[in-house]
Amino acid sequence: VDAQIIQVLYEILKELKLKNLVVNINSIGCSQCRPYYKKLLASYFRNRESSLCPDCRRRLHENVLRILDCKDDRCQTMKQGAPQTLDHLCDECKAHFKEVLEFLDEINIPYNLDPYLVRGLDYYTRTVFEIFSQKDQGKQLALGGGGRYDKLVKVTGGKDTPACGMAGGVERIISLMKSQEVELPAKDKPVIFLAQLGALAKKKTLRLLGEFRKAKIKTAESFGKDSLKVQLSRANRLGVRYSLIIGQKEAIDGEVIVRDMAKGKQEIVKIEKVVVRVKEMLKKK
Repeated sequence: VDAQIIQVLYEILKELKLKNLVVNINSIGCSQCRPYYKKLLASYFRNRESSLCPDCRRRLHENVLRILDCKDDRCQTMKQGAPQTLDHLCDECKAHFKEVLEFLDEINIPYNLDPYLVRGLDYYTRTVFEIFSQKDQGKQLALGGGGRYDKLVKVTGGKDTPACGMAGGVERIISLMKSQEVELPAKDKPVIFLAQLGALAKKKTLRLLGEFRKAKIKTAESFGKDSLKVQLSRANRLGVRYSLIIGQKEAIDGEVIVRDMAKGKQEIVKIEKVVVRVKEMLKKK
């Protein structure tokens, strides 16, 4: 699951045409092996406490792992000689992390082992990861990241449930897209608009919406509007080629009014045949 979650975020960023993506990954162990590692880490930083930033002096006594996440240059330099999590994992955590890396190798996702990556939240267990654009790594601004949090559900009152997740930084992603001059694909405009009047018509129209989407015909609607005039006004603004109208009578009769928005002409089509008919009409233009 860990590798799948990483793959999802990685592929999303690739679909956005971002370049030079790389995954930084680490394992921070579990409740069995992490306490010993935290003792080693506390001992290391306690001998260097005077050189830490004010925040990290506090973190040393509250949650020593947070020092590894500090962005202060002094603390960044200081942590380079600190004990590494990967050297102090229990056998189960070692086996788990090895398996995650093997999956990443299999699906060809590039990664760097970052033995000091801990993420900014305390509920993580085992796998943690962040994804960067390689040329921006010096800034240490992740485009997204995540990891496992096997104990989080129980802590919040649920059952003991293994879990893994991720999130992306929207503003950072947009900023990188601009700096890399990513060309966004043009948004496809809808070619038909579904208008309805009445409860039964709305149900019929909702089913039609699904059928048009399956047929890959770009479709717009305004289910939140009851006024037919308002709906057709929106259809005009969108510049659709056809409006399909189902009123109370049409809903009962199983029919659809298909209106050519440019010519103002319209025809009545049986609801079960309307998708095929619209396809034919779109091909003619």
